[in-house]
Amino acid sequence: MKKQNSPAEQPGTRFLTMPWMSQYRPLIGITTRQEPDKVDFYLARDYSEAVYAAGGLPFLIPLIGSPEYLDLALQKLHGIIFSGSATDVDPKRYGQPPAPELGPVNPLRDQVDLHLAGEALRLGMPLFGICYGFQMLNVRLGGSLIQDLGSQLPSDIRHERKYGGPPLRHKVRLVPDSLFARLAGGTDVEVNSSHHQAIDRLASDLRSMATSSDGIIEAAVHCLGKPLLAVQWHPEKDYQQDAFSRRLFEHFVQWCLEFAVAKGAESAKN
Repeated sequence: MKKQNSPAEQPGTRFLTMPWMSQYRPLIGITTRQEPDKVDFYLARDYSEAVYAAGGLPFLIPLIGSPEYLDLALQKLHGIIFSGSATDVDPKRYGQPPAPELGPVNPLRDQVDLHLAGEALRLGMPLFGICYGFQMLNVRLGGSLIQDLGSQLPSDIRHERKYGGPPLRHKVRLVPDSLFARLAGGTDVEVNSSHHQAIDRLASDLRSMATSSDGIIEAAVHCLGKPLLAVQWHPEKDYQQDAFSRRLFEHFVQWCLEFAVAKGAESAKN
């Protein structure tokens, strides 16, 4: 019988050879969502399922705004995924007045994600921003956003799906010889799309890794080599049938595994 590769052995990822690692799952926090008029914290199941399928142990982070709680959670985690959101990042966070087409904002969601992002970046913890998560990371690092694509940057590409409708899809071009191109096995991929905002001014610490034909920045990494992935689309929705989506999660989980090993080694010395 042919041996099945573990997630960390899949193409485009690095693999640590210590025998026990094939059984170890790094603990990966995923920020939850909250509708502005609801009290529930929630998240679609595909985020957790994609993390678990890639070899991680998912942990949902409730939107508790206490810095003490968030810092205690960070002590336990080996990586964070900043999920999508039905809300927009408050434009006052990047020094702009709200546009008429701005969607609802949730100060608690912004507060939690921005705090976690700042502390995790300081710790060198692996981060993966998805949709709103990408936008939030860009704002946290000093960038700005297009508040509404339909009114501010009309395009033949429809980025925002109708409420309840199937996700839209479009092609993006990946930077040649980049991490993203290696994981995808090429430079041209098709991704899903479900957002009405996008990156305007890319933070100086980020580097664009993908663009759509209308010039929208679709993915980024950290310029200084910190373990950070950010995408405007939703790979968690496609991970079961799309190899590129799976490899994004597998690579991120591998980063988290390496972070866990380094963290354990540091604790052992102390």
